[in-house]
Amino acid sequence: MERERIVASMKNSEFRRLDQKKVSEIKNNFTGPLIAVIGAASPGYEYVPQLGIVAGYELRKLCKDKGYLFSGGVEGIGADVFTGACIYATQNKFPSKFFVVIPDNYTILDDSHNDLVVPYDISNTYKAIERITDTECEIVRAGYEMSERRLYLSAIADVVIVINGGSGTFDEAKIALEFGKTVIALQSSGGAAEALCQWKMGYKPKAVDVKYRLKPFMETLSTKPSPEIANKIIIAKNVPEMIGSLRTFIKTKL
Repeated sequence: MERERIVASMKNSEFRRLDQKKVSEIKNNFTGPLIAVIGAASPGYEYVPQLGIVAGYELRKLCKDKGYLFSGGVEGIGADVFTGACIYATQNKFPSKFFVVIPDNYTILDDSHNDLVVPYDISNTYKAIERITDTECEIVRAGYEMSERRLYLSAIADVVIVINGGSGTFDEAKIALEFGKTVIALQSSGGAAEALCQWKMGYKPKAVDVKYRLKPFMETLSTKPSPEIANKIIIAKNVPEMIGSLRTFIKTKL
């Protein structure tokens, strides 16, 4: 599993470790709170793009006076949230206050099916949104490749928002929780967000979940999170609840 590979990379001296100086440098470059949004590049059937756009709009509105939004720079949820943030920024003649954390490289298979390491670039969708809305998405590079970038994203964030997502998003949320970060899961978006809510509440298996909806998460859902981890998961049934929970968190915890 990807999660085991990430854990191994943290423990194995052959892999690069988090550069705490770089984490501090990134955090110092942006006015907090730093709000990470994670989700699927190819969202599940429960999700509609309008949900991510509305979430991005309301999150950017919340950051009117202070704070920044950021994502991992992939298609899907991140791009939708960026779109919503840019709509708000354009309407109010503000900057987007949005950045992406991307790795230096990623690995693909060449024609001979050998690993080929190539430079990583931001998704073309973000570039198109920048042109259409006349806004800017700042690029922050952290990590040699994607699994390291996931660690940096959690280390940088003050709080993590989960919208839909698959098993990779679920693992990313668990990393954030293990880093001691608060995770707000938008339950109505389905996928990993719903799975996190079910995990916190003590999941009781249903046939439809085992076959379809929560199938990718069944291994984790068969266990219980520790009380410390469960307390770090905040359930938000819809976007207004998500914004309310985030506002309360910022006011009381930061």
